[in-house]
Amino acid sequence: MARTSHSSTHSSKVEVPPAALGLHLGLMLLSMMSSPAALQHAKDGLPPWNRDLRKKSQNLVRRMGRHASAAVQSASLNRGVALLAGLKAFREAEYVRTLPDPPVIWQQGGSTLMDYGARSKAAPAVLFVPSLINRPYVLDLSERTSLLRFLHAEGIHPFLLDWGSPGAEELDFDTGAYIAMRLIPAIERVAALTQRPVALAGYCMGGMLALAAAQATPSLVSKLVLLATPWDFHSSDFRRIALDPEGTDKLNAFIRSNRFLPPEYVQNLFYVMDPWLFHRKYQ
Repeated sequence: MARTSHSSTHSSKVEVPPAALGLHLGLMLLSMMSSPAALQHAKDGLPPWNRDLRKKSQNLVRRMGRHASAAVQSASLNRGVALLAGLKAFREAEYVRTLPDPPVIWQQGGSTLMDYGARSKAAPAVLFVPSLINRPYVLDLSERTSLLRFLHAEGIHPFLLDWGSPGAEELDFDTGAYIAMRLIPAIERVAALTQRPVALAGYCMGGMLALAAAQATPSLVSKLVLLATPWDFHSSDFRRIALDPEGTDKLNAFIRSNRFLPPEYVQNLFYVMDPWLFHRKYQ
């Protein structure tokens, strides 16, 4: 669930959770140890788990020639060094956000709606919907790095929904409840304030929620903008990442006893979907 602050000024020091750091380092070591072993399969034209890569692996080994083993070891080591350098820089970052938030014009439960203002009455309104996981100020980091303040300067009237930290009511919310009881009322508030349908901009998981809200309130939404939204409009099927029954039971028991899912657990779930995502990010 979201873990956003309601204070007028956010101050945050970047840190990597210890559990996530363990995953980063463990996967790095696994890569360094397994790459030389995988090279022999590549020489045989295998990788056995994916026949479609056979020709590509043979061509790669052919280009490396007799120096293949040294090249693989060097590449693996360089990736590990780059990952460690990225993690070190991330953990030592001195960034602290001190930018004051704009006025709150609506609140329901733990969620709030912020108004970045308009330079004219004719300015088109855009309601930004962040992810339930990210803090909303990812779109408003500083005076020099702020999508919302840039749009304001360009003649747009931005609004930002802050999901807030789950309170007593939100603890039992599913995504449908967040859409029906938080996002749609926020859309209604902006539409009532501006006296016209609002453009809806969803970021990441917020784009998924914005999609559903736009379908549910077509008369209130004039446009839909999706930023980094994990949805494939050309797919005929939805690929589900399923946990084994024992893992599902343990996860449900943990949530029932703690009522919150810590960021470390969310990081683990992202690893299930793409084990090399964080390596590419920090390198």
